[in-house]
Amino acid sequence: MSRIVLITGASSGYGKATAKLFKEKGDTVIMAARNIDKLEAAKAEVGGDLAVSMDVTNPSDWERIVN
Repeated sequence: MSRIVLITGASSGYGKATAKLFKEKGDTVIMAARNIDKLEAAKAEVGGDLAVSMDVTNPSDWERIVN
């Protein structure tokens, strides 16, 4: 079963590790974090499908990502 997953805090630590696990399972992985440069590096390392800059405390960022 292939899913589309959004991982926040994906530029490092638990978020990056979680993104890697989902990718290894064959899921489409959208990686999100505030620092786009760090996030792009993590995306390349993990093999993520999309990197998006967002602040999870900002409701308008959630609206933008969901849409």
